[in-house]
Amino acid sequence: MAVTTIPVSKKFHDWLKGKGMKGESYEDVIKKLLKPEFKQELEESQASSDDETELV
Repeated sequence: MAVTTIPVSKKFHDWLKGKGMKGESYEDVIKKLLKPEFKQELEESQASSDDETELV
């Protein structure tokens, strides 16, 4: 499997890191967040963010 680096803001990195559990990869966390039950949480996070970085 090829590994790719995706640049994200420190704020988003910390937020993403907080969504994972010990032993979970960032890929696992992102896949989990793509599920519908996390859509509302992601939208709320975007709405309350002072950072203008888009997640998509």
